[in-house]
Amino acid sequence: MKQRHTLVCALLLLAVIGSAEADENASLVHSGIGTIPPSELLASDILALPDNERLAWIAGAVGATAQAVSESNLQEARCITDWYFRGGEGPSFLSDAMAMYPDYRATAVVWASARNVCASS
Repeated sequence: MKQRHTLVCALLLLAVIGSAEADENASLVHSGIGTIPPSELLASDILALPDNERLAWIAGAVGATAQAVSESNLQEARCITDWYFRGGEGPSFLSDAMAMYPDYRATAVVWASARNVCASS
C-alpha cells in the first residue's frame, strides 16, 4: 500500500511539473533568434546576439564539443577547454571564425575550429 501511495504521489507531481513546464515554454520566443531550432542557427545568428548571450552560447558549444571529444580523446578535450576557458586564444579565435563564416552553422564553426586547433593533441 505504501509503495502504491508513493507511486501515485510521484506521478501526480510529475504531471503538475510537466504541465507547468509546457505552459511556460509554449510562449517563449527569443527576441533575436526567434523559433530557429538550435541545430540550424547560423554563425551570423549568434553574432547578432547581445554580448552576454553570445558569449554564453559559444561557451556552451565549446563545452559540448569538449565533452563529445572526451569520449575518444581526453587529451584533445583538455586542449579544447584550455584553449577556450583557461586563457587560450579560443574566445577571440571563435569570434573571428564566426565573422569569417556567417552563413555556416554555428555549431559547425565551433566544432571545426576547436578540433582544428587541438587536432595534434
